[in-house]
Amino acid sequence: MRILPATIRRPGRHGAHPAFTLMEMLVVVALVTLMATLALPSILALYNAGADKQAYNLIAAQLTAARARAIEESTFAGLHIQLADARESGTTDLLRPDFENICFSGIILYDRRKRCFGVEGQPRRLPGSIAFGKICGDTVDGSDYSGDAGDLAKFTTFSVVFTPLGSAVRNIHGGKVFFDSRHPAFSDDRVDPNDLLITGSQRLWHVEDANDHFPVTAMTLFDVGDYLGASSATGYLNDSAQFLPLNIHTGQLLSRE
Repeated sequence: MRILPATIRRPGRHGAHPAFTLMEMLVVVALVTLMATLALPSILALYNAGADKQAYNLIAAQLTAARARAIEESTFAGLHIQLADARESGTTDLLRPDFENICFSGIILYDRRKRCFGVEGQPRRLPGSIAFGKICGDTVDGSDYSGDAGDLAKFTTFSVVFTPLGSAVRNIHGGKVFFDSRHPAFSDDRVDPNDLLITGSQRLWHVEDANDHFPVTAMTLFDVGDYLGASSATGYLNDSAQFLPLNIHTGQLLSRE
């Protein structure tokens, strides 16, 4: 009788499974990459749609708060919107993040003694690459843009102003909007560059860009990246921007696609 040798079992090998081959791993990686590539446009569209809604809700809430401030303080108050100033103006600018083409909005309050506006609190950054542009003129229907529409910095710099009675206006005592250049949001005066915790230690907006414009009662919401990549800024705005008129009596921001 022939005796077969006993099967030798090595410790720790019970229930062991064979590993993937290199070819199998390459196939899996290729499939995952392909699926991610196909899904990316949908993910970006979903993100941008959310950013649009967040930006709209932020501006609508700030407009409500600004109108309340005008009534409470019995003076002009409003909302200022502007791209962050990315120009270098000193060595301390090396400490600031890259704010190029990033839009910020902040509540403003009129100082009767100085006859100019100051910024209330800290301006808020709009989500993603979303920005708002101004629509000027007595008649607006959202179907045409002119003037500053081809200049991103000018187009995205504007204010909405409410009277002490809570209605939106197109001038302040018959004049334009001007700001206190000494406010930290506009001032070149710097604090200790080593103290980064002080609010307003870095200039956010350029005062010369912010000054000398009439308030508006309509605006448009758009994506800065799409705007810059379009062959025609006006054409892109006509086709894709969201037209947002303001109810001048209630301060409510409307939405008209």
